[in-house]
Amino acid sequence: FTSSGFPLDRVKEYVKLRKPYCINDVSTQDIFNNRMMLYEVLEKYGIPTFRHIYADRRDGRKVEVKETDDYIELDGKRMRKPLVEKPFEGNDHNIYIYYSKAQGGGCRKLFRKVKNKSSEFFAGLNSIRKEGNYCYEEFITGVKDLKVYTIGPNYAHGEVRKSPAVDGIVARNPDGKEMRLLTLLTSEERDIARRIVHVFQQNICGFDVIRTNGRAYVIDVNGWSFVKGNMRYYDKCARTIRKLCLGAISPAIATGSVKRPIGKERKRVLIDGDNKHILLSLVTVFRHGDRTPKRKLKLKMKHPEMLWMFKHTKQEIKLKKRKQILPFLKALDQLIKRLEVSSCKEDIDLVSQLRIVWGVIIEDRQGLKIQLKPKKIVEGRVVECLLACKWGGALTRMGLDQAKFYAPVFWSEMLRPPSTQSAIIQQAEEFTRYKKERSEFLQGMQVYAAAESRVRSSAKAFIRETLQNEDIPPGTLHCDNKVQEFLDDVSKANSYMDIAKKQVKHIVTAEKVLVDSDPRYRPSATVESIPSSVKSKEKKKKDDGYFKDSSRKAKSKKNKLNSLITKDLRGLIDVLKAEEANRPQRKEMRLGRNALLRQKSAEEIMEESKLGAHDLTEWELRCLRWLKVPEKELKNLYNQLVGLNKQIRNHVEESRRKLRTPKRTPILQPLGGNCEGESRHPAEGSTSPVVYSRPSKVNVNSKRTSEDNDTESKADCKESSRSPDSQKSSTDSVKLKEGGVAKDESSKKKEAFPSLKLGPRAVSRFKAESAEASSRKNKPPSEDVPLRPILVEETSEKSQPSGYEDFDLGDELIRLYHNETLEELHGRWLGLLKDFYDPKKDVFNTTKIPDIYDNIKYDSLHNRHLLRGLRSIYISAKNVADFVIPQEYGLFQTEKLVIGRSIVQNLLQHILQNLLKGMELDPSHRANLYFSSESHLHSLRNAILLSDIPHNRTVATTLEAMEINYMVKAHRKQYFVF
Repeated sequence: FTSSGFPLDRVKEYVKLRKPYCINDVSTQDIFNNRMMLYEVLEKYGIPTFRHIYADRRDGRKVEVKETDDYIELDGKRMRKPLVEKPFEGNDHNIYIYYSKAQGGGCRKLFRKVKNKSSEFFAGLNSIRKEGNYCYEEFITGVKDLKVYTIGPNYAHGEVRKSPAVDGIVARNPDGKEMRLLTLLTSEERDIARRIVHVFQQNICGFDVIRTNGRAYVIDVNGWSFVKGNMRYYDKCARTIRKLCLGAISPAIATGSVKRPIGKERKRVLIDGDNKHILLSLVTVFRHGDRTPKRKLKLKMKHPEMLWMFKHTKQEIKLKKRKQILPFLKALDQLIKRLEVSSCKEDIDLVSQLRIVWGVIIEDRQGLKIQLKPKKIVEGRVVECLLACKWGGALTRMGLDQAKFYAPVFWSEMLRPPSTQSAIIQQAEEFTRYKKERSEFLQGMQVYAAAESRVRSSAKAFIRETLQNEDIPPGTLHCDNKVQEFLDDVSKANSYMDIAKKQVKHIVTAEKVLVDSDPRYRPSATVESIPSSVKSKEKKKKDDGYFKDSSRKAKSKKNKLNSLITKDLRGLIDVLKAEEANRPQRKEMRLGRNALLRQKSAEEIMEESKLGAHDLTEWELRCLRWLKVPEKELKNLYNQLVGLNKQIRNHVEESRRKLRTPKRTPILQPLGGNCEGESRHPAEGSTSPVVYSRPSKVNVNSKRTSEDNDTESKADCKESSRSPDSQKSSTDSVKLKEGGVAKDESSKKKEAFPSLKLGPRAVSRFKAESAEASSRKNKPPSEDVPLRPILVEETSEKSQPSGYEDFDLGDELIRLYHNETLEELHGRWLGLLKDFYDPKKDVFNTTKIPDIYDNIKYDSLHNRHLLRGLRSIYISAKNVADFVIPQEYGLFQTEKLVIGRSIVQNLLQHILQNLLKGMELDPSHRANLYFSSESHLHSLRNAILLSDIPHNRTVATTLEAMEINYMVKAHRKQYFVF
């Protein structure tokens, strides 16, 4: 109503003529525009406010004013300073605060926020304004402003902000919005909100409160005020407005007196809006929300410092809590000290890896977990174990928002309201009945979550948004040890999954085409690339109406895929199946007969009997067809990751050079800048951004000497000073040859012998690396990716920025998501590259493909502002991951069922128990939610597809092609049909 140009007078006339239902009374808007009238109404109805005196000069009135350094007197009414001077006009925000002589005098002028200022102090201004109409009230120092927003008489939302009278600087969060903190309202403040709604007839409004001496005083009231950036508030507001409007149509709807017609014999059930059946129970299994990439380091240990932990057990040891990890840290310290004095090369390499583990524990990384698995047991003693250090995988802010925002969407999909074409009053009555049934259905909801913090946090955010309550009712969330047996235990399937991963590696590292590509089904094929014979056949089939029958088209695609399978793939599968037949434990599990018939028709079984059964699904064949020559795709992916690692390394080197200079130095140096690390401050008037980064606290990747580090730092600096065109050509020089990963000769020479004045050690090292790379064919050169970790030079300069606390609001910052540093980003990708490909053996580790895809997806979502070329890398990684990740849970159908049942058998039994409870007339709960990890969703999908659970072939193919992404769910409803 206070917007410029809003015709408030015409609205009043319309309301008087048509008499519509008004959520906020229009006639009282005039009171908000006059502060004197507002304060008089507050005093009349007993709403606490400060004492006021008025200088009313309207209609030529004269006001006697007496002012001293400590007080003012208007028409015989005295008020001491400090005091606040407010204009009568409600839209005039030029408010002055006058201070007494004892406080130093002066005046602070308040005004609407301009950028980061909301007030300004004037020391020489001590006299009040002598012209105009003003209200004067007492000023209380040292308090914060409380903003209260009402939605009807029974709901109030409170936020505290920094008072503009403090220093005039607006406190803002990193997103640039004013910082406000949620606060609980006292019973007095809630009563004030209720009385303001009734007195001013404003259901949706806001008012300002000052808290002092345990009391609350109202200083301003505004109509139509909304909370900024709070979706829960807007949901509540929408519900309240709807209820008010429907209540105006039918009082029975507002009071909830509509009786339920059916389902009296069963309590807390819901009439499904889709099929009109009675919904008895709902079971849903979720994956957690978005997380940071998981990192792990595995080492084989034979040292007594590690083996002593198996003194009382021969089982796997898991250490998660801090008090559990401290004894391990002491043993690790002793082992590092003992191996540091050794001259054995293996001990030296092991120490460098153990230092990484030590640094991760000391920094207490999120998601830290230590695992010790026995590998060899001789005479009842563990003589060798596998040390696995895992960290990362923490729930991000996006993951929390995913769980929070998906909750209302999920319930609107699962518990659909009735859809009728009846009259509006009847529709309102049915919808009100639905809302009541839904709240009853969700009573006693049971939620089970795995032990990982990311899973528990996702479950808690989902519950809070569902119940619209920050406090989770006791007995709702379950995370005890019994729950972990069916939501967090995959140990029964470890041996089967190891075999499946080896089988997948044989296929993904094949050097020949496994499934021939067909131009008619190739998405990237152009008209020119299709042979003329194929074009004529396609045109003839199109003229005959070949593509008009969709079912025939789908069947022809499957038959076409079977005919495109090469002899190499069939021979490879025969070898793998021969190994499979020698494992007796595989024969214990049998596929569901109906599921097998749904997967393949009788004609396909006969056709495969002639050609040799391949036992691969349609989705797996499509993935192999897209990969063409799988090994080439792996090399192409590795080449792209090499370029990405070099890009990250350049950022790291540039940030290290900048951290040696005073503060306010940009980290990303413009092209053509100085290479020697001098201070590079932007020129005056320049718009170039000033960027900062945090130095790493602990160096967990340090191997190189300072001399080698300085040499390579200068070389990188020289490369960064080239022109953009030369940089682009240098990046594009990484090419894929038929034999493997290689670069052209010119780029080799440039990188092996840069035009720098190097020392004899550096020149000999460059020559040795160049000779080794040229003599080794079909392997990626060591120049592309520096597999040796780079030394981080720790400095003690006080001018070095230690965080993000020292910055101007206008600065542009390089901020990696979730407080990750450039050092951590570089170490994350460098470790993946070293584990993914072994240049000496020319072998790819395909078990790292899921981690690569996980990392590139994470950086594409959160760090795309810093890294270039992520889209092409993501596509390459996804093409490989689409085949590798699902097949790690079983390559053949029997394997899929074995692994699936081994992982989710206990979960399925627990689900069955809850479904049986839902058949009761009055069960304790009807909604059951499970939150777990990706492994359980893959296994659950395979168990459903390969068991005799009703579904059709189209659904099976679609489910196979579906990526198990964040917050993916699998649900089952149980109905009573009447």
